[in-house]
Amino acid sequence: MNTAADGGVGVWLSASKLTRAIRLGVTGSSMFPAVRPGDVLTIQPLGGSPVDPGEIILWVRAGRLFAHRVIGFKNGRPITQGDTLVAPDGPVAEAEIVGRVTHIERLGRLVKPGREVSVIARLCRHEIFRRGFMRLWALRLKLACNGRARGFGWS
Repeated sequence: MNTAADGGVGVWLSASKLTRAIRLGVTGSSMFPAVRPGDVLTIQPLGGSPVDPGEIILWVRAGRLFAHRVIGFKNGRPITQGDTLVAPDGPVAEAEIVGRVTHIERLGRLVKPGREVSVIARLCRHEIFRRGFMRLWALRLKLACNGRARGFGWS
């Protein structure tokens, strides 16, 4: 999942340690439906506490920011994966970790990030849902179930 701050901010974050909470806008869809394009993430510094499986962490690599879920560990380094992505990311070095996502602001509401991958996200990982029609259908179904379909021009 990309954030609106990719580029210059990613380089700045890789060169400094986070000392206070920051907020970043989301542009990617790899964490849908837990994190959606247009959401604003609140990222807190780790503060020496370990990262747990299921948490969403923000990390930077080659000047790009990623907010993905921790799915496990390899040699003590977290392995992350976007909820709708088929393959995990490589292990994330401690120096690449910016912080953990503590809140998601969506449509003026604060949402606590869950630690589980949703059924919709799991379905999107499968080939049939990765095709345009089925993915759009799943998205429309999810939005309709939440009563938010009207805002997207769907009835």
